[in-house]
Amino acid sequence: MILAPGQQGSSPDWGPDGQRIVLSLLEQRVNHSGTQPALYFHDLRSEQSIRIQGSEGLTEVRWSPDGRFLAAITETFSELKLYDIKKTQWTKLARGNVMAIPVWAANSRYVYSQDILEPGEPVYRFLADHPAKERFYSFEDLLQTDVLRCGFEGLAPDGSLIVKLSRGGSNLYRIQLELP
Repeated sequence: MILAPGQQGSSPDWGPDGQRIVLSLLEQRVNHSGTQPALYFHDLRSEQSIRIQGSEGLTEVRWSPDGRFLAAITETFSELKLYDIKKTQWTKLARGNVMAIPVWAANSRYVYSQDILEPGEPVYRFLADHPAKERFYSFEDLLQTDVLRCGFEGLAPDGSLIVKLSRGGSNLYRIQLELP
């Protein structure tokens, strides 16, 4: 079992070796003013978890396919950070309105994230080993139609974007509850 009884975790991602995962766990703040997330490596063979230094307040973590980096979002969803596992060093890649879960390119060269509250809901691309922000794609044209939201979901094997379009609409249901 990875989590202790009552412990809350989220955003697990497999390491490239298939023997470790990285995940976000809620822990008590140092000043005891509530909880905050922090990132942990968990080795499935030894069943040991190791806290990642400097990962306080980070969540939505994704491991690069080559195993060299982690990309994570702050709990306020306002920053994207990169962790170099060999150097044990964090770098801020971007600050935005609401940054979406990071997505890695298959070759680990780039990490992508969408700023979902910026006009056009753009997807940004960042070089993993050199923080450089590039506006990769914007959904401005689609958002001028009947599309209300464009959610960047990931990358297809050929590198094209996988996108979930929300056009609104709703379903109405009638529920009748009979209590004894």
